Amino acid sequence: MEHLAGRYRWNPQTSCRTLDGTAFVLLGNRMVTLNEVGTFIWERLAHGAALSELVSQVVEVFAIDERAAADDTTSFVERLLDERMVVPCP
Repeated sequence: MEHLAGRYRWNPQTSCRTLDGTAFVLLGNRMVTLNEVGTFIWERLAHGAALSELVSQVVEVFAIDERAAADDTTSFVERLLDERMVVPCP
């Protein structure tokens, strides 16, 4: 988790719509559909969030093991960064 230091937020060029608890995120010609946990994390990234905050919130809301939450949340944020759907906060 340490390699993802800092805070992250939506790329200003993304578009998003959430319907029935599922987020649909569009950047250019790429669209990603997020599951319940992904949508939960995505919504918290709207105005910026640190990875550690996201992990704590996932553990609290979804009652899962902290190690699993840290691994899954880190992988998810890395994927969003790779897809340029989130960016580091200035």
